[in-house]
Amino acid sequence: MREFTFDDGFALSEILDKMNIDIDMNAMGDALKQGNKEAQAYMGGQLILTLVKKLHLARPEIIAFVASMTGDPKDEVKKYKISQIKDFFVELFKQEGLADFFS
Repeated sequence: MREFTFDDGFALSEILDKMNIDIDMNAMGDALKQGNKEAQAYMGGQLILTLVKKLHLARPEIIAFVASMTGDPKDEVKKYKISQIKDFFVELFKQEGLADFFS
C-alpha cells in the first residue's frame, strides 16, 4: 500500500460525508483512554457497525479509494475477501500521522 497523501484526505472526507458519518475523534479518544477494556471493545464495535451499515452509500468511492491506495484494479478490489479488506484498513490506520490528519 502506498503512503496516504493530502489528496487521499479529500477522498476519505467525501466517503465519510456520503456515508453521513460524523465522528468526534478527540472525544472518542478521550473516552477510550478513560474506559476499561470492555468499554473500549464496545466503542470499537459500535464504530465498526456504524461504518459497515453505511458502506453502501459510498460504494463507488470506497472501491476507487481502495484501488488507488493499493494499486489494484477496481474489478479486483470488488472481489476482495473479508480478510483482505480487514488487512487493508489495519494497514491504512497504522500509517504514521493518519489519525493526526483527522483530528
